Amino acid sequence: MFHVDHSLRPTSFSDCEWVKNLAQRLGLPFLCCTATEGNEKQIAEKGVEAWAREFRYESLADMATQAEVDAIATGHTADDQMETLLMRVFSGSSLQGAGAIRNDRDILLASGLNLRVIRPILTIQRNELEKALTDLQQSWLEDETNISEDFLRNAVRKRITPEVIRLFPQAPQKSASLASDLNELQEFLKNQAVNYMSRHCSGKILALEPLVAPVLQREIIRLWLIELGFGREISRGLIERITNLWQVRSRNREVAHRSFAFIRRKDSLEFIPEGDWPVSCADK
Repeated sequence: MFHVDHSLRPTSFSDCEWVKNLAQRLGLPFLCCTATEGNEKQIAEKGVEAWAREFRYESLADMATQAEVDAIATGHTADDQMETLLMRVFSGSSLQGAGAIRNDRDILLASGLNLRVIRPILTIQRNELEKALTDLQQSWLEDETNISEDFLRNAVRKRITPEVIRLFPQAPQKSASLASDLNELQEFLKNQAVNYMSRHCSGKILALEPLVAPVLQREIIRLWLIELGFGREISRGLIERITNLWQVRSRNREVAHRSFAFIRRKDSLEFIPEGDWPVSCADK
């Protein structure tokens, strides 16, 4: 059993002790990773939630390596899935993000470690889980930060989710089904895009075919950007701007952004790193 202490509140140590005692009572091995001082700069740059997520997954990957396990299981429920889906839809997520939480996912971390995360109760509603625990006379621990609406997820959970469930009692399970369908569709698109890339991509040059559906064009562009080293957190706006170069057949049109540019040639797109820009490129 693993626990991550982000050290974001004075009482977080007691949570670690509670989980440790539970592991001992169940006869399970226990590992805990605690954040140390000196994270203020990273938190200021990334935001508390983003930093905590990164620290959590890196810590879980380290503990999984220590324990010599192939995967970790988390307690995400259908309610968590619905909250994630709502946040991503209203934040303008792409199809790739709209699939929300996956029940089985390999995560490649910044450290180079790979973490497999499975979520076995993702289709079970939170109230069903709480009832099952109550019937078993098993108490559970609520994170104190869940009270604060300073975090977006908590605000959604307290203000929006109850009203949605009041109107649609099966909303969490229905949302889980929709997210599963979206994940399958995204996986299909990804496979089609990988196939296209294998035949039409050569490093900084992406050859273009005219009869490609826009949704597939966007996925191809996303994978191309990842291959070029842009990482996996790519803005939808940038993907759409580059996709527009594909859709509008006009030579030497360009998307210039920060220290790089993309230029439309006759039947291809070309990535231009900083230093190789033609004179016409300007930051837009």
